Amino acid sequence: MSQAFRPDSQDTSAHSSQDLKYMLFSSHISLEPMQILERRTVPWAAWTISFYILGASHAMCITRDGRHFMELLSCIYPNDDTNLLLKHDSVTECRLVGNTDGINHEIQLGTLPTARITPLCGRMTDNNWLEHAYMNSDHDDPSWTQLRWILNSTSVYLETLHSYPHEGITVFSKTTISKQDIANLESTHRESGA
Repeated sequence: MSQAFRPDSQDTSAHSSQDLKYMLFSSHISLEPMQILERRTVPWAAWTISFYILGASHAMCITRDGRHFMELLSCIYPNDDTNLLLKHDSVTECRLVGNTDGINHEIQLGTLPTARITPLCGRMTDNNWLEHAYMNSDHDDPSWTQLRWILNSTSVYLETLHSYPHEGITVFSKTTISKQDIANLESTHRESGA
């Protein structure tokens, strides 16, 4: 395991929602030290978006011509935060807003009692959905992570759910990125000669 990351226990039942941190980076962060369980990569305009389920967490990476923006919600996180744009050290309800190079990110985090979880919003197909369940040694119900996204001509919208049945809660995240902001970055990117 890479020394660049601080791992939690490999036993899913030992994971706690209290250990999750949200981070948004302006660079590529290697996910290989983590356990990548599910992955899907899709095109979006001139960009590529990769969605990952990582153990009881997730990542999303938006890439174009060597430029990267990476969202990470995880119990395992980089020691080096040089390119960190946004960070929230817990999953207490919050709304984070940031702008970098013309890209606006809006992120909402929070928890709900697992018994009150409703389906994720929007029309979803198999092409924009990832899900993975994990057995727990200390609870009959499995933990699970769901990612669903909607890509259209104006935005990227990602919703995630991460269940913690031994805690009776589900952590949710909602990320919105505006394509107008992506278009502004593409223009800036071309003008800078990059």
